[in-house]
Amino acid sequence: MEHALPAAATKRPATRVGVAGLVIGLLALAAAVLSPWAVRALEPRPPVDELAVDLAGRIKDRLAAKAKGQPYVAPAEPRRFGSGDWYIVGVLALGTIAVGVGVVGLAFGHDVRLNAVAVAVGAAAIVFQYALLLAAAVLIILLVGFILMKAGAGP
Repeated sequence: MEHALPAAATKRPATRVGVAGLVIGLLALAAAVLSPWAVRALEPRPPVDELAVDLAGRIKDRLAAKAKGQPYVAPAEPRRFGSGDWYIVGVLALGTIAVGVGVVGLAFGHDVRLNAVAVAVGAAAIVFQYALLLAAAVLIILLVGFILMKAGAGP
């Protein structure tokens, strides 16, 4: 004769670890979904007068190089690590923390469903950042292929 455990004995209570992992994961996922707009809003735009002065300087340098008979070489601008880059790093960090908290909750035997969802949501936030890049790359490849096909360079 089999003895079944009551449902109350098999169900584990939701723990703070699982809830914290889920909240962190949801914040990371929301930030990942909003990242195209948030990064654009965080990047400071230079004032119009600075852009005009920079453009006038480049035109002057180009004309001077042409007068000397030399090819114009634009000065290399160093790549800065701006606030938009920090936003993406923060999203990836939050997603990683959510995955880690969910795994710790699973390792300590807390509520399996809650911690598994925390892991899944954190991983979704991480994957979403790279999915945007992958979608952009696929779109560019398709556009180049379409242009080459219309130009007669394709099969």
